[in-house]
Amino acid sequence: MSERERTVEPDSEAVGSDGEAPQFRRPDAAAESFLELDAELDTGPAAETGPDSGLVVDAGTVDPGTLPDGYPLDTVTDEVLELTVDTGLDERVVYLSWPDEATDVPLVWYLDATGIELRELYGREVRLVEDAGHTTLATPDEPPRGSRRWYWGVLGGAALTAGWVAALPALGPALGPPLGALWAVLTLVGLPYAVYQDAWYVRTHSDWDGGPAFWATLSALPFLNLASVAGYLYSRSRATFFHFEPSLRTTVVQKIRSLL
Repeated sequence: MSERERTVEPDSEAVGSDGEAPQFRRPDAAAESFLELDAELDTGPAAETGPDSGLVVDAGTVDPGTLPDGYPLDTVTDEVLELTVDTGLDERVVYLSWPDEATDVPLVWYLDATGIELRELYGREVRLVEDAGHTTLATPDEPPRGSRRWYWGVLGGAALTAGWVAALPALGPALGPPLGALWAVLTLVGLPYAVYQDAWYVRTHSDWDGGPAFWATLSALPFLNLASVAGYLYSRSRATFFHFEPSLRTTVVQKIRSLL
């Protein structure tokens, strides 16, 4: 038999340098050791990784005295709406003040902002937030204001302003009082007013907490308003609405299809 064909049979028991068989740890035992060490290691408070939305699967009214201690209710009323929300991993119970004749509560604001009735909450996806250690339903902080139509006013005003600025070098001496007055109305009144109204709509229909007056003031600054409006639109795009809000692209496509 040649050297290449010769095989070497391993020893039945491997021995170490000291003549004793080495000891191997079981994988399960090694994993348990790491788990024990991880439990002992203090790395600060655990991060919240729970779901932030779910489907409403049940509802009812309860007495306020049955709520968990410290549950945040914006308004104390005689009854409380109890909603059971299925997150896909577990079921969570959230509570909302039940309106009475003299009290306007976030539940009413939420229904107004989403444009639905209470019965339409069943099976609807809702957004959940953590407040004071409790899971709550994301609702407006104030009554809904404004209309989504003002969004088009912001876009149209910004487009006209941009066109006006681009045409200034060509107009030159031809820019008389009438055109100057038109520019002033557009820059100092039209665009800021559209931003103000749209900002109120976004503030009361989403989790956006920007200031309508702040953005309206910035949009009234001549020659700086285009950058201000761009900043506002970017901030607006980061908002999470309480209802379905189509994107600009989707809205344009829908408008075009409606004209065909």
